[in-house]
Amino acid sequence: MMENDVTKYIATVGAGEQKALRSLRQQILQLLPGAEERLSRGVPFFYYCGKRAVGFRASKHHLSFFIME
Repeated sequence: MMENDVTKYIATVGAGEQKALRSLRQQILQLLPGAEERLSRGVPFFYYCGKRAVGFRASKHHLSFFIME
């Protein structure tokens, strides 16, 4: 199975952050079936019905969650 960009992004952060982001990603995909995940300006976003719905980002000292449309 080929890794997508979001999987690669998550692999670049620390172990604790990876665990949190994987869990968040799983929840997003369960709540938005059919969502397309891809990077936008280097940040993982989940597109639903053609629009950015939510995204997340890892920073040095915190994680961020973005609610869009």
